[in-house]
Amino acid sequence: MGITRGILERQQGYLLGKAALKFMTLERIVAELAVHKSTVSRAIRDKYLLAPASCFLLRDMFTTGIVTGAGNEKGVSRNTIKEKLKAPTEAEDKQRPYSDEQLAKSLGEAGMAVSRRTVAKYRTKLGIRGTFKRREA
Repeated sequence: MGITRGILERQQGYLLGKAALKFMTLERIVAELAVHKSTVSRAIRDKYLLAPASCFLLRDMFTTGIVTGAGNEKGVSRNTIKEKLKAPTEAEDKQRPYSDEQLAKSLGEAGMAVSRRTVAKYRTKLGIRGTFKRREA
């Protein structure tokens, strides 16, 4: 199996625009191909993949995230967590917006155990204001 084939097999849904980006590390591909990490890194540098959904930089297919099950194969990427963070803040009661702690608990119940600080960091990166600034009288 080659580098591109490994990416295509794991991220097929994302490349077709039907699913979120899955958790996949460079180390996982390196282990399967039994090559050095720098070899894979050089092979994907400045390479693009044209897919039905869009044109993607191969490096962007590799994500870090949190492990939700046994082994590296069962995990959630940071992008998926960020997407799941958007929905509750858009649908919340504007007089009682969710705190970062409540959002972290909600994500934990969905199988994505993240800390309150991580929620705050992702919320800031997404441009979602803090609890008090989202509150409307």
